[in-house]
Amino acid sequence: MTYLAAAQRNLGGPQTATPSATTTPSAARIHPASFVKGRYVVIHFLGEGGKKIVYLCHDALLNRDVAFALIKLEGLDEDGRKRILREAQDMGKLGEHLNIVGVYDIGEE
Repeated sequence: MTYLAAAQRNLGGPQTATPSATTTPSAARIHPASFVKGRYVVIHFLGEGGKKIVYLCHDALLNRDVAFALIKLEGLDEDGRKRILREAQDMGKLGEHLNIVGVYDIGEE
């Protein structure tokens, strides 16, 4: 499966959340230990929707916890991929705000 990965929003320090029934990964899915050659170390699975899989990760380079979203690209045409990239770029320009998810990184994983 192809994903566009985005590290989003500083979560304000270590998290000790316990996965609930809605965030428990299916037994069939194998979850990675890290992304981007070890930069984002997976702490735990947060949840999955129709278009994204989200993990709580530790950014080893910047020493902070982030939500790491894998955006599912299967079935998208080139225009859809460009739209997602533009949206991430626009979100990255918005700066810090409590009601807006900040984008810190983007790439293909």
